[in-house]
Amino acid sequence: MIQHPDRFIKSFADAGSDIITVHAEAEHDMDKTIKIMRENNVKVGVAINPGTPLSKVKDLMDKIDMLLIMTVNPGFAGQKFIHDAVPKIKNARDIIDSEGLNVDLEVDGGINHETGKIAVNAGANILVAGSFIFKGDVKKNMGLLKRL
Repeated sequence: MIQHPDRFIKSFADAGSDIITVHAEAEHDMDKTIKIMRENNVKVGVAINPGTPLSKVKDLMDKIDMLLIMTVNPGFAGQKFIHDAVPKIKNARDIIDSEGLNVDLEVDGGINHETGKIAVNAGANILVAGSFIFKGDVKKNMGLLKRL
């Protein structure tokens, strides 16, 4: 999470990024940021923190390629999944489906084989898992998540 992400989009795109995710809470003009991403031929991702309501990004849903719902507060690895975010995942999936949008729904934070299942059942189609994957048998843990 960085402030003024517009300053870095071109550099990330030039370095080979094909999707860039910016936090809705960051200091920037979201419409301008989306325009810069499109000009640099990258997919547009928008992330929201656990305390941020879905209404903050609802009007952007038809302009983005991916919505990332954080299920921990950004900061450090190994935090516990915030279950209060599950209704937000369900609501986001309902919006995406009811409006026929081609938007991936990603969940990041405290993902393991149990919380990953909860997130997928709520509507996520992309899971981000760090600590769960690398603490233990990487191949086995990856397999557990892929089967979800």
